[in-house]
Amino acid sequence: MPNVKCSECGKLVYRKLYLLKRVKRFCCSRKCRYQVPKRVEVRCATCGKAEIRFTSHAKARRIFCSHECLSRFNRSVIRCGWFECSNEFECHTSKHHGHTVYKRDFVQGADYTRFPLCSHHRDLLKRYGMRANGLHRIWNAPDKDWGSRAINAKGTRLVLFDRADGKCQACGKRLEFTAPSKTWIVDHIIPVYRGGKTCLNNLQVLCKRCDDAKTGKEKSEISKLRHHFGVTNGHRWLTHPEKDLLIASLEKERNELLARIASLTP
Repeated sequence: MPNVKCSECGKLVYRKLYLLKRVKRFCCSRKCRYQVPKRVEVRCATCGKAEIRFTSHAKARRIFCSHECLSRFNRSVIRCGWFECSNEFECHTSKHHGHTVYKRDFVQGADYTRFPLCSHHRDLLKRYGMRANGLHRIWNAPDKDWGSRAINAKGTRLVLFDRADGKCQACGKRLEFTAPSKTWIVDHIIPVYRGGKTCLNNLQVLCKRCDDAKTGKEKSEISKLRHHFGVTNGHRWLTHPEKDLLIASLEKERNELLARIASLTP
Protein backbone atom coordinates (compact mmCIF):
# COMPACT_ATOMS: atom_id res chain seq x y z
CA MET A 1 0.00 0.00 0.00
CA PRO A 2 1.43 3.47 -0.94
CA ASN A 3 2.11 6.27 1.49
CA VAL A 4 0.26 9.58 1.03
CA LYS A 5 0.50 12.82 2.97
CA CYS A 6 -2.27 14.11 5.19
CA SER A 7 -3.97 17.12 3.57
CA GLU A 8 -3.87 19.06 6.88
CA CYS A 9 -0.76 18.18 8.85
CA GLY A 10 1.41 16.46 6.21
CA LYS A 11 1.81 13.20 8.12
CA LEU A 12 2.30 10.04 6.02
CA VAL A 13 -0.63 7.63 6.09
CA TYR A 14 -1.28 4.28 4.43
CA ARG A 15 -4.16 4.13 1.97
CA LYS A 16 -5.23 1.52 -0.56
CA LEU A 17 -4.36 2.00 -4.21
CA TYR A 18 -7.94 2.30 -5.53
CA LEU A 19 -8.62 5.20 -3.15
CA LEU A 20 -5.96 7.32 -4.86
CA LYS A 21 -8.14 7.51 -7.98
CA ARG A 22 -11.36 8.39 -6.14
CA VAL A 23 -10.37 10.55 -3.17
CA LYS A 24 -8.45 13.84 -3.45
CA ARG A 25 -8.23 14.78 0.26
CA PHE A 26 -6.60 12.38 2.73
CA CYS A 27 -6.56 12.87 6.50
CA CYS A 28 -4.51 10.97 9.08
CA SER A 29 -7.08 11.21 11.88
CA ARG A 30 -10.58 12.36 12.77
CA LYS A 31 -9.14 15.54 14.22
CA CYS A 32 -7.60 16.54 10.88
CA ARG A 33 -10.71 15.57 8.96
CA TYR A 34 -13.13 17.73 10.95
CA GLN A 35 -10.95 20.67 11.91
CA VAL A 36 -12.00 24.17 10.86
CA PRO A 37 -11.09 24.75 7.21
CA LYS A 38 -8.46 27.31 6.40
CA ARG A 39 -9.48 30.86 5.54
CA VAL A 40 -8.05 33.11 2.85
CA GLU A 41 -8.42 36.76 1.88
CA VAL A 42 -10.50 37.48 -1.24
CA ARG A 43 -11.72 40.64 -3.01
CA CYS A 44 -15.32 41.64 -3.73
CA ALA A 45 -16.04 41.51 -7.48
CA THR A 46 -18.01 44.79 -7.32
CA CYS A 47 -16.37 47.17 -4.85
CA GLY A 48 -12.99 45.41 -4.33
CA LYS A 49 -13.36 45.22 -0.55
CA ALA A 50 -11.16 42.57 1.17
CA GLU A 51 -13.04 39.69 2.78
CA ILE A 52 -11.91 36.62 4.76
CA ARG A 53 -13.63 33.50 3.43
CA PHE A 54 -13.25 29.74 3.66
CA THR A 55 -10.98 28.08 1.13
CA SER A 56 -13.91 26.25 -0.44
CA HIS A 57 -15.83 29.53 -0.85
CA ALA A 58 -12.80 31.27 -2.35
CA LYS A 59 -12.89 28.89 -5.32
CA ALA A 60 -16.06 30.57 -6.63
CA ARG A 61 -15.81 32.65 -9.79
CA ARG A 62 -17.05 35.83 -8.09
CA ILE A 63 -17.07 36.83 -4.44
CA PHE A 64 -19.41 39.56 -3.11
CA CYS A 65 -19.20 41.25 0.26
CA SER A 66 -22.96 41.95 0.56
CA HIS A 67 -26.31 41.53 -1.19
CA GLU A 68 -26.07 45.14 -2.33
CA CYS A 69 -22.83 44.44 -4.20
CA LEU A 70 -24.38 41.29 -5.64
CA SER A 71 -27.32 43.29 -7.08
CA ARG A 72 -25.00 46.06 -8.35
CA PHE A 73 -22.74 43.66 -10.27
CA ASN A 74 -22.76 44.15 -14.08
CA ARG A 75 -24.79 47.34 -13.81
CA SER A 76 -24.26 50.04 -16.40
CA VAL A 77 -25.79 53.35 -17.43
CA ILE A 78 -27.42 53.11 -20.85
CA ARG A 79 -29.64 55.26 -23.03
CA CYS A 80 -33.34 54.65 -23.50
CA GLY A 81 -34.14 52.57 -26.60
CA TRP A 82 -37.14 54.73 -27.61
CA PHE A 83 -36.88 56.73 -30.83
CA GLU A 84 -35.02 60.03 -30.25
CA CYS A 85 -35.13 59.65 -26.45
CA SER A 86 -32.04 60.88 -24.56
CA ASN A 87 -32.98 59.68 -21.05
CA GLU A 88 -30.32 57.58 -19.33
CA PHE A 89 -30.77 55.09 -16.50
CA GLU A 90 -28.95 52.29 -14.72
CA CYS A 91 -29.72 48.65 -15.50
CA HIS A 92 -28.25 45.17 -15.20
CA THR A 93 -26.65 43.71 -18.35
CA SER A 94 -26.21 40.07 -19.28
CA LYS A 95 -25.78 37.77 -22.29
CA HIS A 96 -28.48 35.50 -23.75
CA HIS A 97 -27.93 33.47 -26.94
CA GLY A 98 -25.22 35.85 -28.08
CA HIS A 99 -27.33 38.99 -27.54
CA THR A 100 -26.93 41.61 -24.82
CA VAL A 101 -30.04 41.76 -22.64
CA TYR A 102 -30.97 44.27 -19.95
CA LYS A 103 -32.95 44.14 -16.71
CA ARG A 104 -34.53 47.40 -15.59
CA ASP A 105 -35.93 46.21 -12.22
CA PHE A 106 -33.32 45.05 -9.70
CA VAL A 107 -35.48 42.38 -8.11
CA GLN A 108 -35.28 38.62 -8.23
CA GLY A 109 -37.30 37.14 -11.09
CA ALA A 110 -37.49 40.36 -13.15
CA ASP A 111 -37.59 39.95 -16.93
CA TYR A 112 -34.72 40.73 -19.29
CA THR A 113 -35.24 42.58 -22.55
CA ARG A 114 -33.15 43.56 -25.57
CA PHE A 115 -34.78 47.00 -25.82
CA PRO A 116 -34.75 48.75 -22.42
CA LEU A 117 -36.98 51.79 -21.93
CA CYS A 118 -37.01 54.61 -19.41
CA SER A 119 -39.79 54.94 -16.85
CA HIS A 120 -41.71 57.50 -18.93
CA HIS A 121 -41.97 55.33 -22.03
CA ARG A 122 -42.63 52.16 -20.04
CA ASP A 123 -45.61 53.89 -18.42
CA LEU A 124 -46.68 55.20 -21.85
CA LEU A 125 -46.84 51.70 -23.35
CA LYS A 126 -48.58 50.34 -20.26
CA ARG A 127 -51.19 53.12 -20.39
CA TYR A 128 -52.23 52.26 -23.96
CA GLY A 129 -51.76 48.48 -23.65
CA MET A 130 -48.88 48.12 -26.11
CA ARG A 131 -45.51 46.35 -26.26
CA ALA A 132 -42.16 47.50 -27.59
CA ASN A 133 -41.34 44.21 -29.35
CA GLY A 134 -42.52 45.40 -32.78
CA LEU A 135 -41.59 49.09 -32.48
CA HIS A 136 -37.82 48.55 -32.62
CA ARG A 137 -38.06 47.91 -36.37
CA ILE A 138 -39.43 51.43 -36.83
CA TRP A 139 -36.87 52.99 -34.48
CA ASN A 140 -33.91 51.33 -36.22
CA ALA A 141 -35.02 52.44 -39.72
CA PRO A 142 -36.33 56.04 -39.52
CA ASP A 143 -35.72 56.60 -43.27
CA LYS A 144 -37.38 53.40 -44.50
CA ASP A 145 -40.57 53.74 -46.56
CA TRP A 146 -43.18 51.62 -44.73
CA GLY A 147 -46.05 52.31 -47.15
CA SER A 148 -49.30 54.21 -46.68
CA ARG A 149 -50.78 51.60 -44.30
CA ALA A 150 -48.14 52.37 -41.69
CA ILE A 151 -49.82 55.75 -41.03
CA ASN A 152 -52.82 54.03 -39.42
CA ALA A 153 -50.70 51.64 -37.30
CA LYS A 154 -51.17 52.30 -33.59
CA GLY A 155 -47.47 51.91 -32.86
CA THR A 156 -46.40 54.42 -35.51
CA ARG A 157 -49.00 56.94 -34.35
CA LEU A 158 -47.86 56.58 -30.73
CA VAL A 159 -44.20 57.16 -31.65
CA LEU A 160 -45.07 60.27 -33.65
CA PHE A 161 -47.48 61.53 -30.98
CA ASP A 162 -44.82 61.17 -28.28
CA ARG A 163 -42.19 62.88 -30.44
CA ALA A 164 -44.56 65.84 -30.92
CA ASP A 165 -45.13 65.97 -27.12
CA GLY A 166 -48.88 65.58 -27.70
CA LYS A 167 -49.18 68.87 -29.59
CA CYS A 168 -49.93 69.95 -33.15
CA GLN A 169 -46.60 70.61 -34.83
CA ALA A 170 -48.01 73.60 -36.73
CA CYS A 171 -50.04 75.59 -34.18
CA GLY A 172 -49.06 73.94 -30.88
CA LYS A 173 -52.59 72.90 -29.92
CA ARG A 174 -52.80 70.22 -27.20
CA LEU A 175 -54.12 66.89 -28.54
CA GLU A 176 -55.37 63.62 -27.05
CA PHE A 177 -54.05 60.30 -28.31
CA THR A 178 -57.38 58.52 -27.79
CA ALA A 179 -59.42 61.30 -29.39
CA PRO A 180 -62.03 60.39 -32.08
CA SER A 181 -60.92 59.75 -35.65
CA LYS A 182 -59.78 62.74 -37.73
CA THR A 183 -59.26 64.89 -34.62
CA TRP A 184 -55.55 64.81 -35.34
CA ILE A 185 -53.89 63.48 -38.49
CA VAL A 186 -50.48 62.01 -39.38
CA ASP A 187 -49.37 64.11 -42.35
CA HIS A 188 -46.49 63.89 -44.85
CA ILE A 189 -44.09 66.84 -44.56
CA ILE A 190 -43.05 66.38 -48.20
CA PRO A 191 -46.20 65.31 -50.11
CA VAL A 192 -46.29 61.94 -51.80
CA TYR A 193 -46.78 63.47 -55.25
CA ARG A 194 -43.48 65.30 -54.77
CA GLY A 195 -41.66 62.10 -53.88
CA GLY A 196 -42.18 62.09 -50.11
CA LYS A 197 -41.89 58.75 -48.28
CA THR A 198 -43.92 57.28 -45.44
CA CYS A 199 -41.05 57.24 -42.95
CA LEU A 200 -40.60 58.69 -39.47
CA ASN A 201 -38.45 61.55 -40.69
CA ASN A 202 -41.14 62.65 -43.17
CA LEU A 203 -44.23 62.42 -40.92
CA GLN A 204 -45.72 64.95 -38.54
CA VAL A 205 -48.77 65.35 -36.30
CA LEU A 206 -51.30 68.03 -37.24
CA CYS A 207 -54.70 68.98 -35.90
CA LYS A 208 -57.65 68.86 -38.31
CA ARG A 209 -57.65 72.61 -38.94
CA CYS A 210 -53.94 72.77 -39.84
CA ASP A 211 -54.20 69.61 -41.94
CA ASP A 212 -57.14 71.01 -43.94
CA ALA A 213 -55.22 74.23 -44.64
CA LYS A 214 -52.10 72.36 -45.74
CA THR A 215 -54.05 69.82 -47.81
CA GLY A 216 -56.06 72.60 -49.52
CA LYS A 217 -52.89 74.27 -50.77
CA GLU A 218 -51.51 70.94 -51.98
CA LYS A 219 -54.76 70.10 -53.81
CA SER A 220 -54.79 73.45 -55.62
CA GLU A 221 -51.13 72.99 -56.54
CA ILE A 222 -51.63 69.48 -57.87
CA SER A 223 -54.71 70.51 -59.85
CA LYS A 224 -52.61 73.18 -61.57
CA LEU A 225 -49.96 70.58 -62.32
CA ARG A 226 -52.57 68.23 -63.79
CA HIS A 227 -54.03 70.99 -65.96
CA HIS A 228 -50.56 72.02 -67.12
CA PHE A 229 -49.66 68.40 -67.86
CA GLY A 230 -52.90 67.89 -69.81
CA VAL A 231 -52.48 71.03 -71.92
CA THR A 232 -48.83 70.45 -72.74
CA ASN A 233 -49.34 66.77 -73.60
CA GLY A 234 -52.64 67.22 -75.46
CA HIS A 235 -54.79 65.01 -73.23
CA ARG A 236 -56.25 67.01 -70.36
CA TRP A 237 -58.72 65.47 -67.90
CA LEU A 238 -62.35 65.38 -69.07
CA THR A 239 -65.04 67.38 -67.30
CA HIS A 240 -68.22 65.68 -66.05
CA PRO A 241 -70.43 66.79 -69.04
CA GLU A 242 -67.77 65.56 -71.45
CA LYS A 243 -67.66 62.23 -69.64
CA ASP A 244 -71.49 61.89 -69.95
CA LEU A 245 -71.39 62.59 -73.71
CA LEU A 246 -68.58 60.06 -74.18
CA ILE A 247 -70.49 57.38 -72.26
CA ALA A 248 -73.68 58.05 -74.26
CA SER A 249 -71.83 57.79 -77.59
CA LEU A 250 -70.19 54.50 -76.51
CA GLU A 251 -73.54 53.03 -75.46
CA LYS A 252 -75.10 54.08 -78.80
CA GLU A 253 -72.25 52.44 -80.71
CA ARG A 254 -72.61 49.28 -78.62
CA ASN A 255 -76.35 49.05 -79.31
CA GLU A 256 -75.77 49.48 -83.08
CA LEU A 257 -73.20 46.66 -83.05
CA LEU A 258 -75.56 44.36 -81.17
CA ALA A 259 -78.39 45.08 -83.64
CA ARG A 260 -76.11 44.35 -86.60
CA ILE A 261 -75.01 41.04 -85.06
CA ALA A 262 -78.65 40.09 -84.44
CA SER A 263 -79.58 40.81 -88.09
CA LEU A 264 -76.72 38.64 -89.43
CA THR A 265 -77.62 35.58 -87.37
CA PRO A 266 -80.10 33.16 -89.14
